[in-house]
Amino acid sequence: MLRADPWSLGPWLGWLTIVAVLVAVATDRAGDHRAEIVVLTSAGVAANAAALFLPAEYRTVETPIGRILLDIWCAGVIGFGVVLMVIGGPESDFDWVFVLSIPFIAMAHQGWQRAIWLVVGLATFAIALTVVPEPYPASGVAFRLVVVTASAVLVVVMSDAVAHEAEARSEAATRAQLERLLVAEAHHRVKNSLQQVAELLILSRPDDSSGEAFDETAARIRSIASVHSVLQSAEGMDAPADAVVRQVVAGIDRTIEVDAEPVRVPTATAQQLGIVANELVVNAVQHGAPPITVTLSVGPSLRLDVTDRGPGYDPHGARLGLLLIQQIVEQGLHGRLDVHRDVAGGTGTRGEFVVPPEVPG
Repeated sequence: MLRADPWSLGPWLGWLTIVAVLVAVATDRAGDHRAEIVVLTSAGVAANAAALFLPAEYRTVETPIGRILLDIWCAGVIGFGVVLMVIGGPESDFDWVFVLSIPFIAMAHQGWQRAIWLVVGLATFAIALTVVPEPYPASGVAFRLVVVTASAVLVVVMSDAVAHEAEARSEAATRAQLERLLVAEAHHRVKNSLQQVAELLILSRPDDSSGEAFDETAARIRSIASVHSVLQSAEGMDAPADAVVRQVVAGIDRTIEVDAEPVRVPTATAQQLGIVANELVVNAVQHGAPPITVTLSVGPSLRLDVTDRGPGYDPHGARLGLLLIQQIVEQGLHGRLDVHRDVAGGTGTRGEFVVPPEVPG
C-alpha cells in the first residue's frame, strides 16, 4: 500500500519533480536564476539517486533508522521547494512543488507524526509564499494553501481507505484460516470417534452367522471414517473426490486397481461418494470375481464405475447396502445407478451424478 511503503513511491516522485523543474528551466520559466536552479536541481538528483541505493533495511518505516531517513527525506523535499520558490519568484510557479510534496508527506506518515509534518509543511509553504521577491497577494496565498491542503486531505483519506481495506482482508483471511483449522479438527475428531465405534462393534460381534451384519456395519463406519480423513486434509475446502475413492478402496483391498481423475467436490458430495464407493466395491468383492477395477471419470457428469468378472447381482434386491447406495445416488447425489453385464463377461456398476460447477481440480 502507498502509505505502508513510501520508499517505493518517494524516489519516483522525486524524479518527476526534477524533470518538471528542468522543463521549466528549458522553457525559460526560471527567470534570471537558471544557473542557481540547475545547481539546486543537481543536488536533488544526487540525493534522489542516493535514496535508490540505500540498503533494503533502511528503505522501510519499520526500523528507527528508516524512520529517521524518511524524516530527513521529507525535510529535504520541503527545503527543495522553498529554495525553488525563493530563487524562481512568483513568475516561475514553482509553488506546484508543494502540491506534490505535501500529499506525499501526508501519505508517508501516520498518527501524530503525520499531523506534525502536515503543520510544518503547510506553515513552511505559507511562509515561502510571503517571502518570495514579489510576495503573492493574500487571496493568492489563501487559494494555494487551500489547494495544497485539499490534495493532502484527499491522499490521507485514500491511503487510510486502502489501509483499512487491506486490514479487513487480512482479518478475513485469518478468520477463514481459523475456520478451516476448526473444520479440519472436527473431521479429525469425527474420524477417531467413528473408528472407535467400529472397534466397539467388532468387540460386540457374536460368533454365529449374525455377526456378518456387525462386520458390514463396521466396514461402512470405517469407510466413512476414511472419508473424514481426506476431508481433514482439505481443511474445510472442496474435497478431492479422487483421493476419497482411493482411500475407501484401499481400506477394503489394496490390490484393487483404481483409475481416478482429479476432481474436487463439496464436502457433502464427498461423504456420499465415499459411502457409495464403499458399498459398490464391497459388493464386487463379496459377489464378484477378480480382477476388480474402480474408475472415477469427469465429463458432463461425475461417473463412478466398479467392474468385476462375477455373475452380477440385482441392485433392486432387498439387501440393505444396495438399497442404501441406490437411495444416496438418486436422492442425495441426484444421479442414477446402473448395473449391467460387461462385454468381457463380467459385471459393471455405474453411479452417475450431477457435477457441481467448476469441480475439476
